[in-house]
Amino acid sequence: SDAGTPGMTPLVPAPRLSEALGIELLLKQEDANPTHSFKDRLAATAVAAARAFGFETICCASTGNLGEAIAARCASAGLEAVVLCPGDDLPLVPVATYGARVFGVDGSFDDCRALERELESFFPWGFVGGNLHAVASEGAKTIAYEIAEQLDRRLPDAVVAPVASGTLIAKLAQGFDELAAFEAVEGGRPRLYGAQAGG
Repeated sequence: SDAGTPGMTPLVPAPRLSEALGIELLLKQEDANPTHSFKDRLAATAVAAARAFGFETICCASTGNLGEAIAARCASAGLEAVVLCPGDDLPLVPVATYGARVFGVDGSFDDCRALERELESFFPWGFVGGNLHAVASEGAKTIAYEIAEQLDRRLPDAVVAPVASGTLIAKLAQGFDELAAFEAVEGGRPRLYGAQAGG
């Protein structure tokens, strides 16, 4: 199974929204990644780190996108994937198609994350929410780098990103700050706005 290569997703104009809002609006299409989520970027860096550290198994807690991305990337790299999900979370059915071992946890996503932290002391695995977290989260910065590259080294005035756990928006800020510090772009960090689904 080939998970494909994440990144270099299209940055496309949205003319009708731009006209309605009175601004130039561009959309970064992260659904163009192999499993249709920016989590493919995190999975790629997590798997690269796991291989460098000699881990043969990667474990993560997920309600969907991260589990699928880790499962696909592990299948491509010949590693075992273990995904912990809330027991009633049906969106993880596709994860098993990549050969991942999916375990339903009686509880919430937070309970799954707590279990992942507990398992880290028992198994010699890579844990996306634990010993691989610092490296895995670096994958999200590549979105900032790509935006700058796709805009010919100019930075936009503002970026709106989903919040979820906060990793994406924090890493966007870091990526834009790094580009400015290296004088690789024109302008400073864009204003960052977090968006979150209601409920």
